[in-house]
Amino acid sequence: MTSTEPNPLILALDFGGTKIACAVADLAGTPVEEVVIATEADKGAEQAMRRTFAAVDELRSRHAGRLVGVGVSTMGITFEDRIELAPNVEGWSRLRMPEMLRTQYPGVNLRIDNDVKAAAFAEHTWGALQGADPAIYVNLGSGIAATIISGGKVLAGAHGAAGEYGYWLRSPVDSAGSVTAAASVDDRLSVEEFAGGAGVRRRAAAIGVENGFAGLLQRDDAASRAMLDGILADICWHVTNLAILVDAEKIVLGGGYLRTPEPLLSRLRASLDRYVPYPPELEIGRFGSNGGLSGALALAVAAAHETD
Repeated sequence: MTSTEPNPLILALDFGGTKIACAVADLAGTPVEEVVIATEADKGAEQAMRRTFAAVDELRSRHAGRLVGVGVSTMGITFEDRIELAPNVEGWSRLRMPEMLRTQYPGVNLRIDNDVKAAAFAEHTWGALQGADPAIYVNLGSGIAATIISGGKVLAGAHGAAGEYGYWLRSPVDSAGSVTAAASVDDRLSVEEFAGGAGVRRRAAAIGVENGFAGLLQRDDAASRAMLDGILADICWHVTNLAILVDAEKIVLGGGYLRTPEPLLSRLRASLDRYVPYPPELEIGRFGSNGGLSGALALAVAAAHETD
């Protein structure tokens, strides 16, 4: 087992559209030091990886120890030769990330997962989802997605995309399989396009509200209240249906929207109690906006304890 090496350390990397967090930690997942660099998404994926490796080299130079596990939380779904469903950084889809990491850290056990699934793994390992099964982790913010925990494991799906309910349609389809022409412009959007950070910022700006969801929470005019009500109703509708589908014991919420938990939390609680046959527990995640890095740490711990 690699974790028996003297003075072992693990490395956690959390790749996001605006920032990249790096941490070295002990085998329990306790960070020794963390650094954060800007993604600089407009400059492309290759430079982001180069600067990440440089930041890690500098970080490791301050902490002696043998690297025995690397955990990576990243946008999209990672395959050997590409990354799918990650459009926010130019060239990210063309990265051969597993190969790059194995080349950079030869002989070190590696685990890579989608950022929301990684955050759910951290909550299941150390946080609010410990012991809950089945359970759901729901990310609400720039991205809208969920992760299902079943049988003590994160449900990946056939392609690693299980729980991506941000792609759900919000209107019925016609006989040709297209969203019905009778649907409004907003109703033709997917859940993430309607309720996710980018879509909310765009629609809020059109009524003179800055800072998207956070800005709507601070306003008390009729247009802002109506828009916020529609977003909250949409979130509650889909999360309630997820709870019914899974018969979850517990739902844990994470993501930027939970920096200000009300009125979302109480409204979702009321929806779950009213419509779910066996209403689950509902809680805000332990790791908040650090879910991605915490997930990478949990993945790195698991990687370090894998048998060679």
